[in-house]
Amino acid sequence: MEQIGLVVGVLGFVLGPLTGYYFYRKSIRQREPWWSRKGTTLIRDYSKRLPGMDILYDGNPVPNLTITKILFWNHGAETIDSSDVSVNDPLRIETTADSAMLDVRILASNLTTAGLSFTRSGDRIAKVEFEFFDKGQGFVAEVIHTGDGPAAAWMAGTIKGAGHPVLRRPPVLRSRVRSLVIETWLILFGAMALPLLFVARMIQDSFGIPVVSAPSIIFLMLYTGGALIAIGMAMFLWLRRFATGDYSSIPKGLEVFLIDEAAEEPPGENQT
Repeated sequence: MEQIGLVVGVLGFVLGPLTGYYFYRKSIRQREPWWSRKGTTLIRDYSKRLPGMDILYDGNPVPNLTITKILFWNHGAETIDSSDVSVNDPLRIETTADSAMLDVRILASNLTTAGLSFTRSGDRIAKVEFEFFDKGQGFVAEVIHTGDGPAAAWMAGTIKGAGHPVLRRPPVLRSRVRSLVIETWLILFGAMALPLLFVARMIQDSFGIPVVSAPSIIFLMLYTGGALIAIGMAMFLWLRRFATGDYSSIPKGLEVFLIDEAAEEPPGENQT
């Protein structure tokens, strides 16, 4: 019985902080405006290579032509209302000072109510008009501009209680699944291997079977040490996923963000 109590105590010590942090994160209600981007540069500075050629977009010459896809969503549990946005720093898509926003349109939205639109302000800004974003709600926008690369367009603005929209790496479902598989395997390995040393000791004490000899003790101690390391690695990966959001999944209804523009390009185009 002492060995069983020791096993339960060790497991509680290792898994207790993990479960505690999980429920702590679940209980937090805050606004978390997250965004990500990806894109393709179709034309880049062609005038230096072909000075006698003009490329027009909607009748106007363009030195560069880039398509940036922007994903924006509320990752937090607290609703973002339009009244939460700063009047002096509205939620918007913006491009660099040396580029022009040629067009912006909504590719996808998972809002349950209508009211999402863009209001252009000059040739560099598109203000986001909306009613509210609940948890997991947002949109995917396509921005066509003359910037040199997808990074020439970004989300800006200030939201009460949350600050500026936070840039995250483009979510990749495959990476998230792989991460979850690794974490689950590490936890299962640790949970099964950790009590092995104590089980062997119980068998020896109860039935007199000499399963714990000097070589086997060393093996079981190394095995148990590996189990503890596995659980520690799983905790590290799990906590990092919460802290960075690198493996956050695409909110339902916004999966169009994952579509690779390169697959739709003709051969020979430049991608960034």
